[in-house]
Amino acid sequence: MVRSAGFALLIGRIAVGLVFILHGWRKLMTDGMDVTTANFGKLGFPAPEFMAWFTALVELIGGALFILGVALPLIGVLLAIVSVLGILFVTAKNGFWAGNGGYEYELVLAGTALALGFAGGEVSVGGYYRRRRHPVAA
Repeated sequence: MVRSAGFALLIGRIAVGLVFILHGWRKLMTDGMDVTTANFGKLGFPAPEFMAWFTALVELIGGALFILGVALPLIGVLLAIVSVLGILFVTAKNGFWAGNGGYEYELVLAGTALALGFAGGEVSVGGYYRRRRHPVAA
């Protein structure tokens, strides 16, 4: 039986996952990886080509897996890592407030990705397989 908390976690995963998907899509498809890699280099990321691809793929694929509820703890950690890297290399120097270019937004994404990732979810691919393997006796 799926409780309403499972649906609440799903709504949270959809919102956060969609944000990551759209950021990854922009890097890969809208801006293109040449532009994204150049931007990562200008921002001071080490190994900018690797970091650009890592970030774009984690955001796009990880965001989709997050919504589906696949490997939630792992995906939550990866999404949080991408957000923390954004803080370290882009926004930390601007202080806290997002309106001033600060890290407020990335901090919320990192914390939410971790929280939802470790909260799991009954309404997820992982939850479906857990229920199939361990059905509750009626």
